[in-house]
This record gives sequence, C-alpha cells and structure tokens, in this order.
Amino acid sequence: MSVTTLIADPEVRVRLQKMIRNPDFGGGQKLLAPPLTKHYSPGRSSMIGMAFDYLFRFYLKRLNPQAIERDQWIAEQVGLWLPCVVMCEGGRLEIVPEAIGSSQRECDWALQRERVIAEARKNCSLYVKTGTLSDRLLTSAIQLAKLDGIVKSGRPDLIDLEDVDKDDKDDLQQLVKLIPARDFKATDVCLLNPTFGEASRLVRGADADVIIDDTLIEIKTVMKCRLTGKYLNQLALYYCLYRIASVDGLPAGRSLRKFGVYFSRYGYFFTVPVTDCWQARDFETFLEWFRDLIQARACVMRAKIAAY
Repeated sequence: MSVTTLIADPEVRVRLQKMIRNPDFGGGQKLLAPPLTKHYSPGRSSMIGMAFDYLFRFYLKRLNPQAIERDQWIAEQVGLWLPCVVMCEGGRLEIVPEAIGSSQRECDWALQRERVIAEARKNCSLYVKTGTLSDRLLTSAIQLAKLDGIVKSGRPDLIDLEDVDKDDKDDLQQLVKLIPARDFKATDVCLLNPTFGEASRLVRGADADVIIDDTLIEIKTVMKCRLTGKYLNQLALYYCLYRIASVDGLPAGRSLRKFGVYFSRYGYFFTVPVTDCWQARDFETFLEWFRDLIQARACVMRAKIAAY
C-alpha cells in the first residue's frame, strides 16, 4: 500500500476529486530543455527523471549547507534478493561471494553495485565542495537512477550499470543549468527526500522529494508543464501523512503551508498555499477518513505477514 497505490485506489481518488480545488496555474511556459534521448518517459519509469532527482538534491545540498538528508539513498536498498548480499548492522549491505546459491554473475553484479555506490558518494561529496558538475557526477546520477528503478519496480534485474549514454548526461546537464537557485535557497529548513515518521511506515515507506522552509515540493521532469490532478493528489496525500505524524527532521513549531511543483524542463517553479487547494472543513473530514483507512490496511497487512 504505497502512496502510488493509494492514488490509484478508486475510493481514494473519488474523495480527493471531491475535496481538491484546482488552483490557478496560468500557462505559456516555454520548453527550455527538450529531451535528448528516449529515456524521458513519464512516471516512475523515467530514468532521466530519477537521475535528475538525485542531481537536484545534490544541488540543494550545496546551496543549503544545513540541508538534512536520509542516511541511505533508495538506490542503496537494491540487491537484497541476491544470495550473496546480506544486510549488516546499520543498514549496510555486504557481499559474501561464497554464499550458497550465488552465481558468479550475481556476485559480479553485486560488486559492481558496491563500486557504483562508493563512486557516487565520492562524486556527490566533491560536487558539494566545489560546485563542479563533472562528467563523473552525471554518470553516477544515471547509475543511481538505474538502481532506483530496480528498487521501485521490485524486479531483480541485473542490468549493466556501466552502460551510460552520453546524450543522457548532456540532457541532465542542461536540466541542472536551468535550476533557479534563488527559488530554492532555504531560510533555515531544507529536507531532502523526507519521510513522515510512523505515517510513512503505515504506507510502506512514503517519501517526498524536498521540503524547503514551509513548502512541500515535488520535482517533475516531464514534457508538459501542467498541474495535473495526479500531482495535486500526490501532494495532498503527502500533506495528510505530515498531518498524521509530522515530518522527520522538521523542527518543532514549524509547519507546511504551501505546495510546490518544479517543472525541470521548463525551469519553472509553481507554488500555491495549501489553503487554496481545499476548504478546511473538507480537508479535516478527508484526513480523519484517510487516517482510519491506512491504519486499517496496515493492520490487515501485518496480520497477513504474521499468518505467513
């Protein structure tokens, strides 16, 4: 029961449609960074979108030294289905080549994954220090996106992490150049890939893209610059999770008051007050229903796991 699954749930979708009011989005934004390859498909399958998400967070980490990020990237969770990979204390993965049932190909791929993660950590750290958008960093972002895609798809796919298209790197480079730094300079709060405490666990690990000060932000590397119902639904459900259990790393006394969507191919950052998206009474009714829904479904899931 992920946020994506909840958005697709007919009952959730109908209730969201009744609650949410579409804010004035305007129009006329110009496409400034057309895709250079076919790896731009929308949704969770977009490799370029996931790679840019990583680069965007690296960019914000340099721009906002106080930024708080999770200890582990999503890409680092890949490989647990391999017999040669074991989880160690602190969430670290370790390769055990002599593990029973491991093939040489599986061991080679697991070691390749370890090298990719280590290189990405090094390249990210160097970028934060120097601001130089190196070819190595762009390569790392694409490799992390490939690993990310495996985690999110749930498919144990031993893809070639070294196969990186130069045009994909050029695509990412033009996207980074478009980022309007002034829009993402935090006053004090900058949370990268934030989670929502116990509420995230209720929906099996929900995480947003970015929170800057009082704004919950989603990054969209898409062809069309429009505020779709799906984007609003996604932000609304994240906001519900925040209201249920706050946000990990959000200082006490701080609250989220705005939604933001950054359209990376347009260099356009749209923000809207949360209060413009619904009537307060309607939202509180939906929140109470939604809290009961995810708690009930989490109980059912735990019972199934216990029975298994």
